[in-house]
Amino acid sequence: MGVFATREDYGYVPPAYTSSLQNQRPALQGRFSLTHNLDDERRIEVGSGFDASTTHVAGATVPSRVFAFDWFANPWRKLEFSGTFFRGRNLTNLGGIGQGFTIVKENNVIPVHADGGWAQLSFLIAPRLTFNLFGGQQDNRNRDLRYYGVDKNQAYAANLMYRLAPNVIVSLETGQVRTTYLGVGNRLANHHDLGFAYLF
Repeated sequence: MGVFATREDYGYVPPAYTSSLQNQRPALQGRFSLTHNLDDERRIEVGSGFDASTTHVAGATVPSRVFAFDWFANPWRKLEFSGTFFRGRNLTNLGGIGQGFTIVKENNVIPVHADGGWAQLSFLIAPRLTFNLFGGQQDNRNRDLRYYGVDKNQAYAANLMYRLAPNVIVSLETGQVRTTYLGVGNRLANHHDLGFAYLF
């Protein structure tokens, strides 16, 4: 269990209501999990989590509620499968895509319902080299949106990660993000990345 501060998004708030949005709010999160070790190198884990907070805007209180289910499994030493499924409303303050709510008028604000998730396959090619395939999406409910709202966001990518030292990783990655706007259509963004990471 934990308590943290959300970051509310001004991006989808009409100018007339910007000053009414409280940009930070307290939130409660929790997660529990079950793990079964198959041997010293293989395990299966499933978990479930939640988040609860509220957004204050335009004289209204907008609930933010999220339920998530996640998993990890490596039934074979060189293969790992992990991911998460989530469902909820008003997700933007947790890092969700698009608007978390729609302001109809003063004191009448609708939370945007959404669901989605992601999954990843990791192949341990060598002790220091890993190949990863992953993808995911968030699908916002259309009837909660206004014109040009984000209907769906999808992403998929692949990367190679090489461990130069115990705490240093270099990565080559390529992928695509596809965003669908209500009434407008798709926008594509391709990316090709070189990254370095230091593990603390």
